[in-house]
Amino acid sequence: LRDALNSKGIKTAAGEEALCEAASLPVDIHIAAIVGAAGLKPLIKAIEQGITIAIANKEPLVCAGKLVMAEAQRSRATILPVDSEHNAIF
Repeated sequence: LRDALNSKGIKTAAGEEALCEAASLPVDIHIAAIVGAAGLKPLIKAIEQGITIAIANKEPLVCAGKLVMAEAQRSRATILPVDSEHNAIF
């Protein structure tokens, strides 16, 4: 599949490094929705961009809420909860 897509000019990637690279791309809003702690590094990379981050699950905040919020404050990123439970609290 990778060879077929690459031959059409479509970039393919996989793994944590690829997720972090994708999270570092310039966008208006980043949606963080990777289950569990696996999404923490890409989330931090997105937050470092100082953009709006829509968090679609609570795991990053449960795993490292202080770190996530401190980095968001430092980089002036906006954190928006989009999961039903923490959006209700928001």
